[in-house]
Amino acid sequence: MSGLTRSTKYFTAALFLLASISVCGQSLPGSQQKHIVNLIIGMNSENEGLKRSCIYFAGMYSLNQTLDCILEVLETEPDPATRTLIAQALYKIGNERGMNEVLELSQKDPDENVRKIAASLYDTYFLEKLTKDEFIASSDQLSGDN
Repeated sequence: MSGLTRSTKYFTAALFLLASISVCGQSLPGSQQKHIVNLIIGMNSENEGLKRSCIYFAGMYSLNQTLDCILEVLETEPDPATRTLIAQALYKIGNERGMNEVLELSQKDPDENVRKIAASLYDTYFLEKLTKDEFIASSDQLSGDN
C-alpha cells in the first residue's frame, strides 16, 4: 500500500466508512456504535473530503449520536461550504438543539450564502413542525368529539 498516494488512502478510508454506514441497519447495536465512532473520528480529520463525507453521512442517516461532534466542528469551521453542509446535516437529524444552531447560522454567519441556506432550512423545519403540531391538535379535537 506504500505505492498509493495520500489522496487514494483517504478515498479508501471514506469508502470504508460508507460501507460501514450502509450496513448500519443490519448491524448489532455494538457494531453500529463502532460505525458512529468511525464517523466522529472522520469528522475530526484534517482531510476535508473525509470530514465532509462523514458530516454528510451523519445527516443522511439522521444519526443523533453525532450531534455534539457536528456542533463542535461547526464552532471552528472556516469553510462556508462545510458550514452549509453542517446546516443540512443538522436539518436532516432534526434535533431541536441542532436546529437552534441552524437558526443562529442564518442570523450570524459571516457568509451570505450560508445565512440564506440556513434560513431556508430553518424555515422548512419550522413549517414542518408547525404543520405536524396543527395536525396533532386537529386530530385531538376530532377524537374528543367522538
